[in-house]
Amino acid sequence: AWFAHLAERLRGMSREARHPRDDVLELKQKITFLEVRVENLRQTTEQLHAADVTLEQRLETLDVTTAKRGDELDRRLDAMGRQFEDTVSRLTDNQEVITGIKAFLRLLRTESA
Repeated sequence: AWFAHLAERLRGMSREARHPRDDVLELKQKITFLEVRVENLRQTTEQLHAADVTLEQRLETLDVTTAKRGDELDRRLDAMGRQFEDTVSRLTDNQEVITGIKAFLRLLRTESA
C-alpha cells in the first residue's frame, strides 16, 4: 500500500512538472508582464534623463543670454539718463525744476542698481 501511495504521488508530481498548476502559470505571466513594464520604464527613464540634460543646457544658455541683455539694457538706460541729465543741465530757466529732475534721475539709477 505504501508503494502504491508513493507511486501515485510520483505520478502526480510528474503531471505537475509537465503541466504546472494554474497559480504557477499565472505567476509566470505576471513575471513576464512585470519584466516588460520594467524595461519600458527603464527606456522612459533614459528618455526623460536625456530631455532633462537638454533642458538644463537650454536654461544655461537662456541665463547667459538674459544676463547679457540685462547688462546691455542697464548700460543703455544709464547712457540715456546721463544724456537726459546733460540736456536738463543746459536748461537754466528754472533751477528748482532742474534740481528735482536730477534727483529723480539719481533715484531711478539707484533703484535699478
